[in-house]
Amino acid sequence: MVDRAARALLSRANAVWAFQQLRRFGLYVSVQPGQPLAPYLELNPDGIALGGLAPFSRN
Repeated sequence: MVDRAARALLSRANAVWAFQQLRRFGLYVSVQPGQPLAPYLELNPDGIALGGLAPFSRN
């Protein structure tokens, strides 16, 4: 099993790859609560999506 830090690095690498591809549609970044947003904003996404909020739905 890959630990959280390794998953974060892989996620960032995947985002960098995706933003380097030719796009004909908007591309959003998805971040989880507590995940740093700044590294993804550097990619100039078309928007931001918040993921992983279901566990917080009772708050």
